[in-house]
Amino acid sequence: MKRSNIIGSLPQTDSSTSTEAAPTESKPAFISKNIPNAPPSKLRQFLFTTWKPQTSWKSTILLYFTVGVACILYAYLLSNLNASVVEVSVQYDNICGITNDCTITMNVPKLMKQPVYLYYGIDDFRQNFRYYLRSKNNNQLAGKDITFAQANSSCFPAVTNADLGQTVSWGGKPLVADAIASPCGLIAKSFFTDKFELWKETTNITLSDKNIAFPATVGTKHKRIENSADLQWIDPENEHFIVWMNIASHTSFRKLWAIVNQDLEAGLYTMKIKNIYNVNAFGGKKHVVLSTTSAMGGKNAYPSLIFYMIGFLFIGVAVYIAVRWKTHISDRRFGTHKIIILDK
Repeated sequence: MKRSNIIGSLPQTDSSTSTEAAPTESKPAFISKNIPNAPPSKLRQFLFTTWKPQTSWKSTILLYFTVGVACILYAYLLSNLNASVVEVSVQYDNICGITNDCTITMNVPKLMKQPVYLYYGIDDFRQNFRYYLRSKNNNQLAGKDITFAQANSSCFPAVTNADLGQTVSWGGKPLVADAIASPCGLIAKSFFTDKFELWKETTNITLSDKNIAFPATVGTKHKRIENSADLQWIDPENEHFIVWMNIASHTSFRKLWAIVNQDLEAGLYTMKIKNIYNVNAFGGKKHVVLSTTSAMGGKNAYPSLIFYMIGFLFIGVAVYIAVRWKTHISDRRFGTHKIIILDK
């Protein structure tokens, strides 16, 4: 049967007499009736024009060459900033030996403009050892009471005053040997105890220990308990102690000890040292450092060397691409196939 005959044989219904209502267009429930239909736009229809970079030999060479030159210029800036830093470092553990009172001479080669920073440096001390760096209780350091079980869990094996070898509080009161040391832990037990005085002939140069630690940590992360001078072996708000408690990531490190808020003229200076801290037990070394800073920090030649290497590497790649372009496939154009070899 033909298609036209099949269609003609189907029952016909009169739309005018149909009892079914015609479907009406309705808006989704989440669209308010008071908001008219928004007109079509490029944002709604995703008709934005697009742009995609298309690389070429010239653009690739230019990109590598530009990045290389930028890296070299930045490395030159870093090297100049690094050259402006004046630094004097002296190892003193081999000079002082086991003497408690020690004097060393530091030769300042040129004017050191304030602020001048005094650091102590230690070599071959593994503060990043996990067993060591976890030996402390942060709640106790923040001035909260802890139980013996909590102290034993977080500070072992340096838990009590006897474990730390502390008998007197920082206020001069005797401590109970079996009481929980405050603060406890190996980091606190190994606190750096050497002291320094800087002299220029007969003039004592003031060394300030204010603001050597992050101000936000004083009185918050490190806070005294009630009657701290009678119960704690060290003042937890002592900024030298706070600096020591910030773990170094390398085995050789420096930590800030004081700030000199005056210019230091070129010449010889005398550093008087209370040589208390023992580094012979672990085969370490001790240094004292005077240094200025630049916009990029202290003296460090590595960043400029790295950027020099990256810059010359990029320029070398740009030259290599240019040589390949000129000697091998300089006649290649987009859409040409004359140098494409097809399998037969």
